[in-house]
Amino acid sequence: MGFYRNAVSRAYYGMYHAAQALLLAYDKKAIGHAGTISAFNHHFVKNGKMPLKFTQWFSSLKESREFADYEGLRKFTSQDVEKAIKEAEEFLSAIEKIIREK
Repeated sequence: MGFYRNAVSRAYYGMYHAAQALLLAYDKKAIGHAGTISAFNHHFVKNGKMPLKFTQWFSSLKESREFADYEGLRKFTSQDVEKAIKEAEEFLSAIEKIIREK
């Protein structure tokens, strides 16, 4: 269903823009989607500020977003959407906390 595809894509973009905001808050730069994931991992996961699961979720949701936006054959379910939103919400909450504590 189109709504599920859009929801998966929007959950990813929530993570992407939150990660960009976090990087900017710490005067770090990243170019593009893969660069943002890499910079997030390098500056916040490898030093223990954020758990590894966030990089895993971010990468996985990026792949799902690419399927949702560009590959018409893959179907998404309500369970896929619920998982994407749950992960995005936890990711965004953690980033918000780090930015507020800065």
